Amino acid sequence: MALNANALITVEQLEKELGLVAASQTEKVEAAINEASSRIEDYCDRKLFFTAGIVEKVAGFGSFKLRLDRPPIVALTTITFVESDVDLTNVDIRAEEGILYRPGVWTWTAPILIGATNEFLAGEERERFTVTYDGGFVTPPQAVSAPPQTLPESIVRAAKSLATKIFRQFGRDPSISEERLGDWRVKYSGVAGTAGSLASETGLPDSIRAALDHYKRPVFA
Repeated sequence: MALNANALITVEQLEKELGLVAASQTEKVEAAINEASSRIEDYCDRKLFFTAGIVEKVAGFGSFKLRLDRPPIVALTTITFVESDVDLTNVDIRAEEGILYRPGVWTWTAPILIGATNEFLAGEERERFTVTYDGGFVTPPQAVSAPPQTLPESIVRAAKSLATKIFRQFGRDPSISEERLGDWRVKYSGVAGTAGSLASETGLPDSIRAALDHYKRPVFA
């Protein structure tokens, strides 16, 4: 096994967190990092790691903003509307928010209902804009060969914490909520699941969700 492209921490970081001898349990460490990274991405509903040359189709809503899926925006290359290039001169890049702002509104790309009022069909917007850009955070694994790291430390800490929990649950019955050593006792929670899963609605402890909430993809356009 190896780290996936979306890995948010390095093997060395998790080994240090767990107090492991280097390379003693590499496969399990990589598995924990990969699972933790995927769960964090799922919770945030977005890709977090840096990618160059992203080509993204975007709908317009007749507002001053186009919102991209991979903030922060590191570099903007081109914007086309249908097949025409958009002049970037007056486009203001709001990098951390992943927003392209301009004084003149971006064309509303909803179809028009032909009739007495020729109304736009709100909610049926088509992805008529094509944006090419570099975006996302440089993660610790990426920074090994292309520094500096830009992934916020709050996400790094959340990834370490979640990967640690996952690593320690490998091979453990997830229905066991309590264990003791003296006068051996075991308590079952009755929560169904698979080995290594965390018992909560999102699969993430409250403390980790609180650290990630700021980076969740907005649900509005």
